[in-house]
Amino acid sequence: MSALSACSGSGHPTGFDQQPVPLSEELLAALGTAGRPCPNDPSEQCLPVIERNFLEGCVLAERSRVGDVSDLAASCQCAYDEIVSFYRDNTSGESPEAAEEAALDQFEEVNDALASGEGVIPADVQALIDGCAT
Repeated sequence: MSALSACSGSGHPTGFDQQPVPLSEELLAALGTAGRPCPNDPSEQCLPVIERNFLEGCVLAERSRVGDVSDLAASCQCAYDEIVSFYRDNTSGESPEAAEEAALDQFEEVNDALASGEGVIPADVQALIDGCAT
């Protein structure tokens, strides 16, 4: 699962839970009801931009290679949750906000290297992804 390489959005969030954005119909269909009501339009489903982009890259890019999209969506969500926890648990800062921003920066460094074709998923992060694969 090469899911890390789908993580960019408009503006620059400083934490994983910022900037809720609507889910595309395609992603919503793959995830089921995985989103939360959007702040500006509760009739739409939203996720924070980093999470949405990760899941789009993971689920939509890989769905043609798997039979059951619901299993793939569950694996992708698990991988995202585990990776975010990993970076949060292994990053410190002068304040909780600074630690969150540093964790996101580390996540984005890996993402940017993968997106440019010059990076590899760190072994400890790959182990988390592999643990979520069904």
